[in-house]
Amino acid sequence: MGEANNLIYTPREHIPIGEPYIFPDGGHGILMKWRRGKKDVKETVRLDELHELVVQGKIKASGQRSP
Repeated sequence: MGEANNLIYTPREHIPIGEPYIFPDGGHGILMKWRRGKKDVKETVRLDELHELVVQGKIKASGQRSP
């Protein structure tokens, strides 16, 4: 990820999420980076894909799934 001022953070604890990204077709996404061993890996995820991952995942806070 480039400059720290481009990062998106969580609202309460200010945990870094990633950089906002606009795809060539105008779609929105988030560029995420993770250190895997000695190597940085990057992946850009579209917001609709991210939403689907959240919906499919287990919701731990409430113990309920979205309808």
